[in-house]
Amino acid sequence: MLLALTACFPAALALGASVTVLLLGASLHGFGLQIFSVNWDVSIQQNTAPDKLARVYSFDMVESFLGRPQGLALTGPSPTQLAQDLGISPAGMTGRPHFGEGRLNTPRHHPDDRRRVVMEITSDGAKIWREAMALRGRAEDELGAAFITKERATLAALLRRMTL
Repeated sequence: MLLALTACFPAALALGASVTVLLLGASLHGFGLQIFSVNWDVSIQQNTAPDKLARVYSFDMVESFLGRPQGLALTGPSPTQLAQDLGISPAGMTGRPHFGEGRLNTPRHHPDDRRRVVMEITSDGAKIWREAMALRGRAEDELGAAFITKERATLAALLRRMTL
C-alpha cells in the first residue's frame, strides 16, 4: 500500500499542481520509495544465496541506475514539455541535468531526435557511483550485524506488514 505513495509526485506533476502540492507529492513519493527499498533489499537478501548476493545486487543497481532513466527518456516528456508543465523556461529546464557535466556525466544528443539530450555517465561518475554503492553496502552490513537472525526476520516481517 505504501508503494502507491510513489505515484503522488508524478500525479502532482501531471495535474500541474502548485509548488506546495508538488513538494508534498515528492515527499510522499520519497517516503513510499524508501519503505519499498528496505523491503526489496530484505527480500533479495532472504531469497538469494550468499555467494550470489553481490551479483544480484549488481544487476539490481544496473537496472535502477541505467534502466529507469532510459525508460523515462524513451517514454517521458521532452524537456520543453516538462518546462511548460513546471512553468519554467525550456532553457532553464535543459540546463538542470548538466549538474556535474564533464566530470560526472556527459550530454549526448539522442540518435533519433537531436533535440533530446541523453546524459551518459563518465568513468569518474561511474567510479563515484561504485564507491557510493560500496559505502551503502558496508552501512547495510553494519546495521544488519546489530541483529541476530531471529531479530532480522522479525524486522523484515514488520516492515513487510507496514508496506502491504
